[in-house]
Amino acid sequence: MISIRWCKLLFEDVSILIPYKPDNGIRDINLNWIKKYYKKFFPHAEICVGISTDELFNRSRAINLAAQQATRNIFVIADGDIFYEPNVIKDSINHLKAAPWVIPFKKIVRISEKNSRSLIKADPTWPLEVTDFEIHYPSEFSHVGGLNIITRDHFMAVGGFDERFKGWGGEDDAFSCAVNTMCGQYKRLNHTIYHLWHPAFAYNSNPNGNNNLMIRELYYQANNDMDKMNQVISGSETIFKDKIKQRNSKECIYIVAVSNDTYAQHLAVMLHSLFENKESKNPVKIYVIDSHISVENKLLLARTTRKYKAKIYFKQIDPTLYREFPTLEYLTHETYYRISIPDLFDKINEVLYLDSDIIVKKDITELWNTDISQYYLGAVEDHWVKDSRNNDLFMPKDSKYFNAGVLLINLKKWREDNIKNKIIQFINNYSDNIMYCDQDALNAVLHDQWLSLDPQWNFQTDHIYDPNVKINPAIIHYTGGNKPWNSNHPLKEDYLQYKKGKIMLPKVSIIVPVYNTERYLRKCLDSLVNQTLKDLEVIVVNDGSPDNSQIIINEYIEKYPNKIKSIIKENGGLGDARNHGLQAAQGRYVGFVDSDDWVEPQMYETLYNAAIEGHDLIICDCIAVEDGEENGQVITGFSGNWLSKEQAIMYSTDPAFSCNKLFDRTLFNKVKFPKGWYEDVGTTPILMTYSNSVSYVQSPLYYYRQRPDSIIKSQDKRTLEVISAWDRVIEKADPKYMEEAVFTVARSISIFIDWKAIFAKEFMKFAEKHRAIIENNKYYQKAVKNNEIKDLFRN
Repeated sequence: MISIRWCKLLFEDVSILIPYKPDNGIRDINLNWIKKYYKKFFPHAEICVGISTDELFNRSRAINLAAQQATRNIFVIADGDIFYEPNVIKDSINHLKAAPWVIPFKKIVRISEKNSRSLIKADPTWPLEVTDFEIHYPSEFSHVGGLNIITRDHFMAVGGFDERFKGWGGEDDAFSCAVNTMCGQYKRLNHTIYHLWHPAFAYNSNPNGNNNLMIRELYYQANNDMDKMNQVISGSETIFKDKIKQRNSKECIYIVAVSNDTYAQHLAVMLHSLFENKESKNPVKIYVIDSHISVENKLLLARTTRKYKAKIYFKQIDPTLYREFPTLEYLTHETYYRISIPDLFDKINEVLYLDSDIIVKKDITELWNTDISQYYLGAVEDHWVKDSRNNDLFMPKDSKYFNAGVLLINLKKWREDNIKNKIIQFINNYSDNIMYCDQDALNAVLHDQWLSLDPQWNFQTDHIYDPNVKINPAIIHYTGGNKPWNSNHPLKEDYLQYKKGKIMLPKVSIIVPVYNTERYLRKCLDSLVNQTLKDLEVIVVNDGSPDNSQIIINEYIEKYPNKIKSIIKENGGLGDARNHGLQAAQGRYVGFVDSDDWVEPQMYETLYNAAIEGHDLIICDCIAVEDGEENGQVITGFSGNWLSKEQAIMYSTDPAFSCNKLFDRTLFNKVKFPKGWYEDVGTTPILMTYSNSVSYVQSPLYYYRQRPDSIIKSQDKRTLEVISAWDRVIEKADPKYMEEAVFTVARSISIFIDWKAIFAKEFMKFAEKHRAIIENNKYYQKAVKNNEIKDLFRN
């Protein structure tokens, strides 16, 4: 069975597209049952039903209409009478990492009418008892429809389904040919799908069947030919026609780079300069050959490209191929990885390779449009090496030697002539002759077969010192060991110009769960977007709110697109909403604000400044405000005698608020928020035990609104959920600070007995259960002796 936790994580990015035509009969009944199935097993997926109103069911249009509704990045295209074991989708999505799209079945179980009608009378469950059926085994290339898993990008790359197909038949085959040709071959998995009974339809019962077959033949004839397929797709009918026209009029620019974690920051600067100077409307896709880039730096690179509405993909190659190859002090084994570029692309015939230590100062489209159809690559002569390597590399004396930092590569020609293997073979045979790593081998193999580009496209450091060079650089390449980040390079300012504009990860992520607070939400969000700390993100989590909160959230997203993010989920409570926000957070530090509260403009700048002094948990004071008022009573954030880690833990439930604190995000690797009431009581003390250093800012910066229906004023039986929170603290706190954790629980019990006296009996049952560790606790004994708290076990 699929786990609830996994389901949440995975299906937040999934839209299930169901094509449908109402029939006031069995198909309607089947669809209703199928929707129940998805609601039960995939509650976090987005369900999009596309309805065909055509006289003949236009399944293609119905799928496209469903896709038009979809807001997520992974499409599960599933007929309204198909179901399957829940883990099928998990397996399929995992395969999307390597395949453009997935057909997850090799077996179709067609359930009989009697068995089917019996099944849909009951609520969906798994496994199901299917007793009367026929089994169909499609071949590798037949029956490609019914259930497909594909990314949004690949679906849109072919304009979705061709709506010229009317009535049943042909649309799946056409779609398969289109995606296979333009994006790559599907992966077929060995799962089973189940088909609910309904009256059958076929080509011979479709008055448009022959026309469908003729259209399908067009796709068959264009299969595996990108140019022909592009023409066929351009002639299709689809609601995504504008996207097809846009794609054809703006040829995509494919950029490839190689980076390890050390160079990732400089790669981000390079990409920033590239996008800032690109004037054409050509879309750009970035492919990074990833050599152990950290998650943080991958997020930095993704954020940089996302600003310019570009795509970035991280690719891996087999590094063992190059492990024994010679290197230089400033040239590591990663420099060889570009030899493997042809292995990464089946359908792309040309890429522009760029080193990470460059700055782009001109529209790259001009370079991209260079015709290299008769050459293996386009490059600029190396101004330092020139012909000094020709003898060692067995090159003719008058052959030019190019610099490999900027390469316009003809992948089609490389693949046809097996250039990768020739380069590797040269290095293996003549390793003693290699000085400049793969650059030497590239020149040795491809001499006199490359197009010499204008030197402006690779202005190297050595060009600076040549008085005869008069070049206005389009690309600055910081060749050699002296870089603008480790030396006083003459062109350092060009690098710093773009480094300053680089898209950095936010310093602070603020998570705002929202449920039925439209009345207060604007005041809350206004206080956050106007913070004096500018480098922050606000993640607003709509916890299935039934009011108009999302309309307000959308307003703020439109007004502050670089600051506000929105997550929409089914209702799961405050703790669950915060956990969803944590998954999306990119800041080093995180804070939490309830959507009916607000904060002082300087709150997060003040707490952040305390954090960077070496603290990973910072506390401030609050102001408790009655609903309808603007002023209130100060609640001290720390009620101990002096601030130490031990004292911070001991008094962490008075108050236990998360909202008056700033946390190092890594603390939540230890524990997340629980579901239910009093999630703070069950989390804050645990985080305190794992913190390294706690700081207290003695200033009221957070306004806590006390509404009549708030938990703090409630006598609801759910108050007893605080007992689970106490249990959680004792169970999950760092054992090294168990004495302090037990004391804070004992203190909290004492407070709740006075505060919620109606439940005192239940609270004392919990205390009796843990009597031994409470009575023997040194802090508890001292506090009782000093009359700081009542003795829980003596009347």
